[in-house]
Amino acid sequence: MAHSQSIRKGQIPVNCGLCETDRPIKWKCLDCDLLLCNHCKEKVHLRVKTARDHRIVDLKEIGLYKEILDFANIPCLDHAGQYTCLYCKKCDTLVCPTCVSKVHKKHDLTEIQEGYNMKIDKLKKGQSKFQRERKEIVSRKEQLNQLLSAENSKYNQVKQDVLKHEKSVKAAVEIRRIRSESKHCF
Repeated sequence: MAHSQSIRKGQIPVNCGLCETDRPIKWKCLDCDLLLCNHCKEKVHLRVKTARDHRIVDLKEIGLYKEILDFANIPCLDHAGQYTCLYCKKCDTLVCPTCVSKVHKKHDLTEIQEGYNMKIDKLKKGQSKFQRERKEIVSRKEQLNQLLSAENSKYNQVKQDVLKHEKSVKAAVEIRRIRSESKHCF
């Protein structure tokens, strides 16, 4: 119970990707996509021959490194054993040589990296538009809340004025009734 209280709500403890102990995670291998403790970074990962040239970065600096994407060897979804080589702008899909010759011959084709960059740009524009619209909605909501508050204040003031006027009219009627009764008594 004490252990779960020490972890902030919504966080899950992550173990080292190699030794799987609860040593503090300090590093990430960008090539293996593994989180590493100091021990495994120094004593295990760097001693593996195929991993000597891997890029290992401090977790604090993880956002500073741009991940290099490898678009080679992406299997074609339509043709078994084929790998995609181009992006079809018209169909918005990756295509292999067989796809190009059969279906996409006269379509606007581009490199996969360029298609990826187009998608990223579109997502960034959409995200920017979403953020602008969100700010506008928040601003309009605040305006509506201020308007609602002002209208509620006006309503309460008019209600108080009506109640005050009602009391004064009732008092005036009562005074006339009393005067009228007193005139009839004499």
